[in-house]
Order: sequence, then structure tokens, then C-alpha cells
Amino acid sequence: MSGLEPTQAGATATLHKLDGERTPFLNDIATLQLNIWEETTDRLRIRITDPQVARFEPPIPLGPAKAPASKPSSTSYAYQGTSAPFGISVTRTGTDGLEGAASPMLNMTPPAQLAGGATGSSFGGLVYDNQMIEFSTQLPARASLFGLGEHVAPLRLS
Repeated sequence: MSGLEPTQAGATATLHKLDGERTPFLNDIATLQLNIWEETTDRLRIRITDPQVARFEPPIPLGPAKAPASKPSSTSYAYQGTSAPFGISVTRTGTDGLEGAASPMLNMTPPAQLAGGATGSSFGGLVYDNQMIEFSTQLPARASLFGLGEHVAPLRLS
């Protein structure tokens, strides 16, 4: 991943497939575009797309699939990206009387590789090819997560 570059809406980066890494279907996409949009004070949108080929996106009314004109002056979250291995983490900021304030809300950053290439856990990285998209995430033990992915029906994961 090239470093996260700030934009008017949040941040952007270009992701590059590591040499020698293969996806299960062998339809590897070598370069991806990461866009992080700070849509509201409480909502962050993370989009990872193939910049060369348009992909089907479900027609779910989640708002426009384009960057907002500007980001909010303050947010209830902070995010950061890592490049080796690629990952994104989102953390709640402030207290606002919320349980779990200043705790991780989403962490898709795999553990660093150990000697010999082993990762030390079954936590996988990002897989993005023409037939599937997969990423792993680490959640706090008592997490309440709503709306991971594009869901419009009530969803609570525990």
C-alpha cells in the first residue's frame, strides 16, 4: 500500500498485491484503490475497488457511491492504515458516556509475519479477485457491531 493520502473527504491509497501472493481463484487483481470517506460525524465508509474494471455493486440505497464534498469538522472515530501487512483499524474517540469509548471498533490488520512466513494465528489478510472479496477482522470480546458490509435490514453480530 502506498501511504494514506489525505483528501477533502477523508483519505485514499493505492494497494499493490505482494509478489508471490496468490488468491484461491487465480484471477489476481494487482492494483486496488482504497477510499476512506468521513461521511458524517458517526459514519465512515471504506471502499476498496478495482480502478481498471467496474464491478457490480448491489443497488442498496446507502447514499451516493462517491466522495462527499467535504469531511465533518470532528468525528467520533479515528482510523489508520498499515501497509505491511495491509490493514485498516477504526477506533472510537472521545467518551460521550459510551461504554467502550477509545476502544477498537474494527481492526482488519493481520498480525505481522513471524520468522519463516507464519503469521502466528489464523487471521487472514485481504483477498480481492474477480470472484470473491474476503477480509478478516478482530473485534473486542463484548463488541456490538451493526452494518458490516451493505445491510439494510437490522443486523447485530455478536
